[in-house]
Amino acid sequence: RQARDVAALVSSLAHHRDIDEQRITLFADSEGGWIAPLAASMKNEVTALIVVNGGASPVGLPDYYRFLIETESLSIDEATQRLAGYDGEYGYDPLPVLTSLVIPTLWLYGAEDRENPALTDVAVIERTAAEREDGDFTVHLREGAGHDLFGVRKGQLDPAVVAVVIDWLDAALAPEPG
Repeated sequence: RQARDVAALVSSLAHHRDIDEQRITLFADSEGGWIAPLAASMKNEVTALIVVNGGASPVGLPDYYRFLIETESLSIDEATQRLAGYDGEYGYDPLPVLTSLVIPTLWLYGAEDRENPALTDVAVIERTAAEREDGDFTVHLREGAGHDLFGVRKGQLDPAVVAVVIDWLDAALAPEPG
């Protein structure tokens, strides 16, 4: 339902006189990383996608990952390794949607994320990108950043992350030569 709502919003934006329909980009954070790619797969008007700290693992994995870190007191590396043996409920699996995406997509992750298994997500994205000839996935793993990607000072955007997004948008949304 949420993906359909986003897709409806995209349709509305694409027909708005103040919107460049050739440059509609969805920006998703955390659990929105499951919703935005699904919405983008429904609408040809979406030309690019930015996903922050989420979206590549089945729904059950982040819950188990958080359990391992918070309850079992495992490190990020230990919890990531234990995910390979997860045999619980997976819920929604975004992989079929990810394999169908053919728009430029920037995936931003904090290497110190204690809520979402960033290293697992990055591996899924890199494997998916390697198996495809079309599509354009860029992954940026920010060392020292957590789930919010704010870095050292909570509530203050990390200028390095902002620069990555701006540079990527400039390249991804550049007009076709010719």
